[in-house]
Amino acid sequence: MDDFLHNLDWVIPMRNGVLTPVFVFFTWLGYAVFFFLALPILFWVWDKNAAHRLAVAILISALVNYFFKDLFQDPRPSAYFMGDHGPDSYGLPSGHTQLGIVFWFSIACEIGKRWAWIGAIIFACGIAFSRLYLGVHDVEDVLAGAVLGIGGLALLRWLFNRPLWVQNSVIGVIGVGVLVFWPHNPIPGTVLMVSGFFAGWMVGDWWNGKRWEISGSTVWLKVLIVVIGLVSLFAVRMILEKIFVGIKTPESYARFVGGFLIGLFVTAGIPYVTAKIGLSKETAHSR
Repeated sequence: MDDFLHNLDWVIPMRNGVLTPVFVFFTWLGYAVFFFLALPILFWVWDKNAAHRLAVAILISALVNYFFKDLFQDPRPSAYFMGDHGPDSYGLPSGHTQLGIVFWFSIACEIGKRWAWIGAIIFACGIAFSRLYLGVHDVEDVLAGAVLGIGGLALLRWLFNRPLWVQNSVIGVIGVGVLVFWPHNPIPGTVLMVSGFFAGWMVGDWWNGKRWEISGSTVWLKVLIVVIGLVSLFAVRMILEKIFVGIKTPESYARFVGGFLIGLFVTAGIPYVTAKIGLSKETAHSR
């Protein structure tokens, strides 16, 4: 059993010039940068309530994953399997596997179509196997990530059917609890940034997220909103970085506050800006 869970000797003979680019693509779909691009885009041009539930599921799952990585501090496979440029974080559980399951199956739950479920299975399995193929996780890491992903998704989907005050209370307790009971000090900067982004997202969604809707349904309008949103987002990030460096803000504060302001900008700032330039409109209802 130990050999099955930790031995990756079987991976090396599988690698070739055709499969490697395929699994590099799959593994990219599990990186943080993918989620930080996908979540805002879906919020701006897809169903905002569905995108909000998706964001909550991903961000809570990310914090839980970071928590267990720091708790177990389980090393990744040797450089022989993953090369010299492998991740320097801990291995157990696999974040790509966990978040891949949560992301793609959350979308399938929202769409509710057979093709969406088939696509979710393909992407989730492709992401999970890519981590083994690339040698950055062993089978134990991937299985643990899958269990956390499936269990966490089931819990969150149940929670989303409860009253809003129950949802927000449980989400708040989980988010704060993860930080309060963090296994080791200091809390990693990435965790602080994700926590800040999550808090900013929640505040922006509560204040403004449901008031602004796209005023048309054309593909070009949606593309224009995405382009404006992403360019504005990168500009805000660069400005905040310069400000924090200029005033010599401690890194922990800069990470959390920067994440908070970016999350707030995604769910409140961009909808407000696009409304002001006539690409979206204010509706009669709000959260």
